[in-house]
Amino acid sequence: MKVSFPPLDKKLCSLIGLLLSDGSVYFDKSKRTYCIQFTNKIVGMRNYFKSLVTDLFGDIKFSENKCKNAVSVRFFSKRIAEFLFSFSPTYRTLRFPDGTYPNCRIPDEIKYSKAFSSELLKAFASCDGTAHFNPKYSNRIIEVRCFHPELLRDLFDCFSTLDIRCRTPKNALRITNRIEIGKFRDSVGFLEESLICDSNSKHFGEPKLEILNRLLS
Repeated sequence: MKVSFPPLDKKLCSLIGLLLSDGSVYFDKSKRTYCIQFTNKIVGMRNYFKSLVTDLFGDIKFSENKCKNAVSVRFFSKRIAEFLFSFSPTYRTLRFPDGTYPNCRIPDEIKYSKAFSSELLKAFASCDGTAHFNPKYSNRIIEVRCFHPELLRDLFDCFSTLDIRCRTPKNALRITNRIEIGKFRDSVGFLEESLICDSNSKHFGEPKLEILNRLLS
């Protein structure tokens, strides 16, 4: 497969955001090559991943694997994996058994660019973010979950680049101020394909964008 690598652009930033949230890039021993994988319950999000990869790298052979609670879409390519590692040494965010964390990161050329930060945050929040509105108590919350402490700081830097102030409770970035929520909507937002997939939420199945707009209505 002939692969030409694109320069860093908005689509590539979006792909990196997907991989740092619901994705992984790892060596598959059975295939003896690298696997690039995205796991998500929502068909639209998986299709977005495939469309993004195709736009960036050309014709790719994808396969799907059903997991316990979601579906993974994947493809195999050593060259693309090595290219992605030039932006983050790993895309694993899960803590190791010894309590340390892998050295994933968001590169400076994304963190300190408004356009690139916006695209990465949109993709990341579409996977690991949520919007909540309780009109009875006028509670408005945008929350992005992240359990990796260094990655959480990198995400905070991306928000700072966009001049969006957020609080950092444990394992999350949270925006509750109406003005800052407005900045989030205008500068970041959610992908159209992103839905609330927490079955315990009263907003289950609703597009996150619709909830975001209701927060400011």
